[in-house]
Amino acid sequence: MHDVALFVEDNAHRQVVGALVQRLAEESGLAVRLNWRSATRGHGRVVQELKQYLTDLVLQGGHPDLIVVATDANCSGW
Repeated sequence: MHDVALFVEDNAHRQVVGALVQRLAEESGLAVRLNWRSATRGHGRVVQELKQYLTDLVLQGGHPDLIVVATDANCSGW
């Protein structure tokens, strides 16, 4: 089982990114466990949570097999 940590802004990201990761894993014949790290309040909050998560990994040891980060630009335009 491969561990995947996912950082997303909202439920829409969770649905799309989760389905994408699951599909890629299935097509590759891999079993994955999704570890969601949703951070509401936009891009800045996702970055803040990601930095804290990476710091915790360094301090506590252990790490996921993959980290996926998804944000959008709807508050900043294209």
